[in-house]
Amino acid sequence: ATKFMDTDTILSDYNGKNIMQTLIATMGKLIFTDGFVHADPHPANILVRYIDGKTGKPVPLPPTTASPEGITVSASTPTPTADDGTYEKYIQGRQGRTAGGYHPQIVLLDFGLCYQHRESFRRDYG
Repeated sequence: ATKFMDTDTILSDYNGKNIMQTLIATMGKLIFTDGFVHADPHPANILVRYIDGKTGKPVPLPPTTASPEGITVSASTPTPTADDGTYEKYIQGRQGRTAGGYHPQIVLLDFGLCYQHRESFRRDYG
C-alpha cells in the first residue's frame, strides 16, 4: 500500500481521478451508510492500494519499468510474472479502466478519534 501523503507515487502509480472518487465514496459510505465518523483522516492516516477486481484481494504494484504506455511504476513490491496478466490489469487500473482489472482501495488507519452517530443524523444529513 502507498501512503496518501506520498504524492509522487500516487501520481505515478495510480489514476488520480479514480483515487479521489474512491476516497469520497469511502468516506460518504462510512458516514452516511455505516454511521461512523473517522475524526482524524489526514493524509498520513490514509493508504491506497489496488485490489483484484475478481478476487477482492490486494495486489502488489509491478516493479519499476518503463511500460509501452510510458508509465513508470515503483519497485517496492515483488515482480509479477509476465504471463499471468498482472501487468495488463495494473495498466487498466492506472488508466482508469477498472472492469476486470485492478480497483483502487482506500485503507484508513488510526481510529483513536472516531464517533458513531445516531440514525437520525444520517436521515437528516444524508
